[in-house]
Amino acid sequence: MIIFYHGSDAYRLNQAVKSLAQQYLEKYKQGLSASFIDASYGDGLEALEKALKLNSLFNEIGLIIISGAFNSTATSERIAKLLEEQDVQDRKDSVVILVGEDDFAKTKHKSLAKIIANKKSKIQEFKALSDSALFQWISDEFKARGCTADPAAIQEIINLAGDNS
Repeated sequence: MIIFYHGSDAYRLNQAVKSLAQQYLEKYKQGLSASFIDASYGDGLEALEKALKLNSLFNEIGLIIISGAFNSTATSERIAKLLEEQDVQDRKDSVVILVGEDDFAKTKHKSLAKIIANKKSKIQEFKALSDSALFQWISDEFKARGCTADPAAIQEIINLAGDNS
């Protein structure tokens, strides 16, 4: 399975990735191997290849989170090739989460875009929140931490930070 999280709201995107990883850790307490790979570093692609092959060898559920896959066309093409070679779309023992922190430019990453566009892939975009949605999100974040904020204080936060959660 391939899950693609992307968008300009990096905080909510990263929170969603952490939440999904936590769900898998709780569901598969034994028999889960988790790999966090930054493909923008020199050994990232080799680490991805090892993680994909290890999961099939030991019959575990493999959770592989990949960031930096879209930093260069060469990197995205190599990742696409590895995912196709390992037939990740159809494997039941691997979940690959691709994280794109900005808007996804499909034209630059044709092979990876084709894999992501497959109907078996799950895609979620994290766009910047509108003013009212951002106001509500900030209010909810205060509540989640057991406190409240005056509406004027929330508006001041928005004025200072803009739509950057």
